[in-house]
Amino acid sequence: MRSSKLSFPIIFALIFIMCSTIFLIFGTPWSYYNYKNKFHTYLDNKYHKEFVIGKISYDYLHGKLFSANAYAINQPDICFYVGQNYKTKEIEDGYPFEMWQYQARKDLAPILEKFYPDINYSVTISPINDKSIFEESEIPNYINCTMILLGVSMTNFEVTDYNQLNEIKKAYLLLAILKKKGVNLSNFSISYKNKTINLKYYDINLINDLNDIKKYLVDYK
Repeated sequence: MRSSKLSFPIIFALIFIMCSTIFLIFGTPWSYYNYKNKFHTYLDNKYHKEFVIGKISYDYLHGKLFSANAYAINQPDICFYVGQNYKTKEIEDGYPFEMWQYQARKDLAPILEKFYPDINYSVTISPINDKSIFEESEIPNYINCTMILLGVSMTNFEVTDYNQLNEIKKAYLLLAILKKKGVNLSNFSISYKNKTINLKYYDINLINDLNDIKKYLVDYK
């Protein structure tokens, strides 16, 4: 009987230690609930619209941080990160970045597909270095806030003497349209099977006619 009496506190202590360890590593159920509410309040107050918060994640190894994916009720296809900053543990979000990425792709895809139908392309944004644009409740248009890295992949298409001029014309006209729209390009590239056009930001501003872009059509290395 004595041994059984002694075993109860030991068992209780082991259960307590086990539960404490689980809560320490995986977080407590009430913490998940608490941070889901915090994320809702943060987003509602910042953007003045209603959001859906996805499954809450807890990262024990990188600072015991809570995070989740979220989206606005009227924009379910724009999913973004909301969570604690790993340095300050303050809540932050990636809504502007994902909104600008969505806007850029939606806006530029029809233009790219007009010149290069059925071709792989990429449109990647890089926000300008201005923290104030991330603090506005009304997210401004991507053209005013980002630099664009644009790439077209035509690695199965070979540039020859016969089609070279046509490819140069297409690249020039596409670039001219993008510049006229006010798109801030940090990089503009087209990759062919045997050649490539790669324009950096400072090159793009120097393109004024076909001959200017022709010299950037070089053998693929």
